[in-house]
Amino acid sequence: HMTTRRNLHSHTHRSPLTQQHEVSCYGNDGNGDASDNWTVMLVEGKGGFWVKGDPVRFLHEATGYYLHSHTHRYDIQVIAGQQEVTAFQFENADNVWTAEEGIYLPHPGRVSPNAPKEDD
Repeated sequence: HMTTRRNLHSHTHRSPLTQQHEVSCYGNDGNGDASDNWTVMLVEGKGGFWVKGDPVRFLHEATGYYLHSHTHRYDIQVIAGQQEVTAFQFENADNVWTAEEGIYLPHPGRVSPNAPKEDD
């Protein structure tokens, strides 16, 4: 999580609103535990690389659940104005994500036109 510098974390504790697996921020500056590990799964991959704007799922390695949220609002809000994000055991439309902000690395098979050549 870019703002807090904590890891995306899940475990089998129940979330307050939906009773699914709770997701929270944990650790400091990249240090945490095995419950911070997620696998990025391409929904519509382009050659096996995650490209900005591509839909993906995040699979929690310890539980096998997917990072999940939806637009349903509840009468009770744990933090006013925020939406519950959980981990859910089945693939569905509510666990497809698209990254629009972040740190992007160049595709290893592509070379920038401004990159120095090996013989320079």
